[in-house]
Amino acid sequence: MKTLRCAKYLILVLFLSFGSLMAYGQDADTKSKVIQLKLAFLTEELNLTDQETEKFFPIYKEYMNAKSEIKEKYKDNSDADNHIKKGEEEAALNKEYNAKFKKVLPVEKVGKLYMAEKEFIKQVLKAQQNR
Repeated sequence: MKTLRCAKYLILVLFLSFGSLMAYGQDADTKSKVIQLKLAFLTEELNLTDQETEKFFPIYKEYMNAKSEIKEKYKDNSDADNHIKKGEEEAALNKEYNAKFKKVLPVEKVGKLYMAEKEFIKQVLKAQQNR
């Protein structure tokens, strides 16, 4: 119980630090720190075991990289057709990785993953507003 409380406190401190990280731009070191923060948050929220963490995070990192590639591909394009293509690519990616996640995590934890990702974004935005 005490370990859980300490972990939550550490995550809160990291979130508060996140605002200052964002102020310095998105260099490789900053991105790495944000990814570490997100992985720690997901570990806590999903209550991952060491075995689950070992299997899940390599797949999750692939997923995050693939999402970034899609974002980058359509970053400067406001064409309506490309907007639809981007959505289709994201949906296909989500479907592909949902199946991969379910191979290494219980279905309940995969469901929690999507909620935890949204919560992470909310907390990051809140931390930015509070700085």
